[in-house]
Amino acid sequence: MVDSQSLRRFVFHFLRQDGVFLLRMVATHAGELACYELAKRLWDNFMGGSQERGTKMHDV
Repeated sequence: MVDSQSLRRFVFHFLRQDGVFLLRMVATHAGELACYELAKRLWDNFMGGSQERGTKMHDV
């Protein structure tokens, strides 16, 4: 289960506006499955990265 604080950090600090926009473009042009797979990999990267470095965020 995803807690709301982690989801908020993922969207507002990891993806930011450009990342959310790109995910929308991927969903529109490549399909929702491609968008889901990309978002899942980004989420896994975010969760793995935040666990390795504590709460420090990084750019992709």
